[in-house]
Amino acid sequence: MPLPTRFELANGMVMPAIGLGTFEANGDTSGVKNAIFYALSVGYRHFDTAFNYDNEILVGEAIRGSEIPREEIIITTKLSKCWHRPEDVHINVPELVLTMVTFVVDYYLMHWSHCYVVEGPNRERLTEDTPDGKRPIIGYQLSRDYVKVWKAMEALVDQRKARAIGSTTLLYCMYDDQVNKASGVSNFNVLKLEHLLKHTRIRPAFNQVELHPYLLQTELLTFCSMENIHRQAHQPLGGNPPAKSGSHHGIPGPMNDNKIKAIAKNKTTSPAQILLAWAVSRGTSAVPKSSRSEHINSNIILPELSKADLKTLDRLRKPQDQIRFLDPKEYLGFDIFNEEADEPIADEPPWNKKSKIEEGL
Repeated sequence: MPLPTRFELANGMVMPAIGLGTFEANGDTSGVKNAIFYALSVGYRHFDTAFNYDNEILVGEAIRGSEIPREEIIITTKLSKCWHRPEDVHINVPELVLTMVTFVVDYYLMHWSHCYVVEGPNRERLTEDTPDGKRPIIGYQLSRDYVKVWKAMEALVDQRKARAIGSTTLLYCMYDDQVNKASGVSNFNVLKLEHLLKHTRIRPAFNQVELHPYLLQTELLTFCSMENIHRQAHQPLGGNPPAKSGSHHGIPGPMNDNKIKAIAKNKTTSPAQILLAWAVSRGTSAVPKSSRSEHINSNIILPELSKADLKTLDRLRKPQDQIRFLDPKEYLGFDIFNEEADEPIADEPPWNKKSKIEEGL
């Protein structure tokens, strides 16, 4: 049975099975426009960016400069961790629209549940010196009260500034011909989703999280399915996040797995195509990133996988050996993916407490 090329969300909107991610871990955005031009030429219609990727204007310019009708293209972008104050959320939307040079943003996600302390009209994040160098100052209270951020996003729906809203772990629906059609969240676990759903008027339509055979996220996917929340994979190939955000940085990912390579060789495809076919077979869409034309092209040509292939991929790692490549707990000082407690719990980072103990305070 052929793999689906698109998924219909609970809000009636459509999500292509494969989109193009535009994040570059090394900060090099020079190839983004050419990548999007090429992706459009081979059939891509969904492009995933974010305020923090520092390439929104390039994405917007590329799409506006193409000959593809804007209504055929889907753009996802994300609310920055520096714009979580409820009074800032509605300001960030029109700024994003102007920056994107497209007049319409289709999906608007809350990138993370936590946020930073900021200052000035540009919401510059404040930093502090730590034993491991400078780190951003966390807005602890608002990081715990992400429901307030969601409610500010719901207000955008009431004001007809969006058709859907959510997070990079969760998307909600908003609408306005001149602003954005949908919003969501990103990097939310089951615990945060459960808490959010208790307080929402507008339910999330999709949840964008790290998903690949080394991180099955079975419980999260089951929960989202029960709640009729679509699942989307960022880093579907394992990824290479910035060192500060990856506790497993440098560990070989599924792209280098010998069993995946064997399946790919048998089907005369690449390991990336196998991983993406596995993702779509599970009912999840994916946004792999690439700036190389040969990879952009092959990533939307997916083979059908047998039941035996799928079973092999599902069993590459035992539940206790799952690897989350994008895991900033060492950098933040708390674990946003903790399913036992909704972190952050403390009001200061652990290195401050350690310093006080060493000083005898």
